[in-house]
Amino acid sequence: MHLITDLTRLFAVLPLAFAPALALQDEPPTEAPADEASADEAPAPPAYEPPPDGIAARAGEVQVPMEVLDELLLARHGKRAEGLDVLNRLLTNAVLREVSAAEGVAISSEDLNARIALLDTRLRESGIEGGLASQLEAGDVNPDVFRETLALAMALEELTRLALGLPEGEEPTPGQQNTWMDELLKSRGIEAFMEPFPEERSAVVATAGETVVTMGQFYERLRNELPRPMIEQACSQLVLLGSLRGMAGVVDEDEWNAAVDAELGARRAKHLADPEKQGISYEALLEAQGLSLAIMAQDPSVEVTALTIVIAKRRALEAAPAELADAPLEERIDAGLRSLYEADQETYDGYFGERLFLRACLQRASDTPNELVTKTVEQSLAFFERLVPGIPDEEGFIAIVQQLADDPAMKKNGGELGWFGKGDERLPLNLRLLAFDHWAAKGEPGVAGPIQVTGGVAILWVGAHLPAPEWTEMSRFVLREQQSGVLGDATPKAGIQIYLDPPPRFAAEEQPVEPADEPQPAPAEGQ
Repeated sequence: MHLITDLTRLFAVLPLAFAPALALQDEPPTEAPADEASADEAPAPPAYEPPPDGIAARAGEVQVPMEVLDELLLARHGKRAEGLDVLNRLLTNAVLREVSAAEGVAISSEDLNARIALLDTRLRESGIEGGLASQLEAGDVNPDVFRETLALAMALEELTRLALGLPEGEEPTPGQQNTWMDELLKSRGIEAFMEPFPEERSAVVATAGETVVTMGQFYERLRNELPRPMIEQACSQLVLLGSLRGMAGVVDEDEWNAAVDAELGARRAKHLADPEKQGISYEALLEAQGLSLAIMAQDPSVEVTALTIVIAKRRALEAAPAELADAPLEERIDAGLRSLYEADQETYDGYFGERLFLRACLQRASDTPNELVTKTVEQSLAFFERLVPGIPDEEGFIAIVQQLADDPAMKKNGGELGWFGKGDERLPLNLRLLAFDHWAAKGEPGVAGPIQVTGGVAILWVGAHLPAPEWTEMSRFVLREQQSGVLGDATPKAGIQIYLDPPPRFAAEEQPVEPADEPQPAPAEGQ
C-alpha cells in the first residue's frame, strides 16, 4: 500500500495545474518566530473572543472587515508561489469532485476515518509523539482542509486505479496518479484570468474545461490555506493602520504623498544597498513578485510607516519654538526635532552618536569549575592575556573566535556583535566602557580585554569607528525614534483577536464528509 505518511507530500500529490502556464514567484519573507515561553512557567491559555461574522480582526474599537483582509492577501500573495499553489489545488480539487461524481467514486466517512487512523498509527510507530494531530498543528494545517484534501487524494487513487484497470485493492503509485491527473487537466485545458484579477467575487479566475473557480472561492481558500504567520501579519498591520488613521485624522494629500514617497524611497535604498540584490532594480524585484510601486503605495506595511511619519512630524511641529510659527514648514519640523533631541540628548547620543563596530570571543569559565565548565576565571584570563598580543588584525581575531569560542553562533559569524554607541544598553556597560576606553587610548582598531563577563571571560575586537553624525543625519534618527513612539502608542495593549482564534484543532473521531460543491459551468462565450 502506498500510504501517504508525509503531510507535505499529501498536499503535493495533487499536481500544480498552472505550473506550465504561470511563473512561480519568489518565496515570501520568513517571519520572525514568536518569543518562546519560559520553560519554568507555562503561559495561561488566552481568553479567545473571536470577532463577529464578517470581521477578520479587531482590537478595541478597531475592526477589520473580511473583505479588506481578502483584498490584501490577494494583492500580496495571489501571484506568488504560495497563492498559485492555493489556486492550483482549488481548481484540481473541483475537477476531481466533478469526475468522482461522474464515475460514482465516493469516499465514505468510514473510509476516510479509517485512513486517518492508519496515518496516525504509522506516525506514532515512526516515533512522532502526538501522531497526526501534532503534525497538523506543527505544520499549521487547517483540519477541515486536511480532511477534504485527504478525501480527494483517496478519490484520485481510486480514479487512477479504474483508469489503469488495476484490480480492486491495488493502489496506483503516486507517479501514476500525477500522470493521470496531468493528462486529465491537459485534455480539458487550463485558463487563468489574473492580469488583473477580476473585481467581482462571482467572477471566474480559473477554468478547466467547464469547471470553474470563482474569486470568492479563491479568497476563502487563501484565508484558509495561507500559513498562519502571513495571516497574522496582515491582520496586525490592518489593525495598526486603522488605529493610526484614527490618531492622524485628516491628512493633507501632499503631506501623505510625501510620507509614502519617503517610505518607498527608504525601501529602494535598502534594496540597492543589499549586495545580494545587485544588478536588479527595486521595481524589477516588485514586478517579479506580481507587485508594483503603485500596489506597494497602498500596502498597509507602507501606509502604516507613512502614517507614523505624518504623526511624528506633527509632534515635531508641536515641539518647535513658538517664535518660528511663521517659518516654512520644513524649517519648523527641523527645529522641533532639534528640541526633541535636546530634551533627551544623552539617550540619542548614546545610541546614535559616536559608534564602534565590535566582535567578541567568549570562553566559558567559572569561579567553581565543574564537568561542563572546566576552566576557572583566573585560568581563562591568563590564557587570553598571553593570546591577545599575537592577534595581528581582524581576520586573525575571527580565526581565534572560530577556534576557541564556545558558542556555535559566535563561531559561525566570527563573533560579530555589530555597531554600538556608548549608551547602547543592548551591550553590557563593562563591555561598552572597555571598547570606548580602547578607542580613546589607541585611536585605531585592535583587541581590548580580556575582561570577566557573565558566564566567563571575553575579549573584544574594536573595529571601525563612526564619529558622532552631523545634525542632518541625527535628525533622521530623532524622527525615526519618534515614529517608533507613535507605533507604540497605536499598538493595541490588549492584543489583537483574529478570525483564526482559537486555532482549529484536529479531532480524530469520526467526522461526516461534507457533500462536495457542485462544479460550476463555465460562462458562455461572450458573457
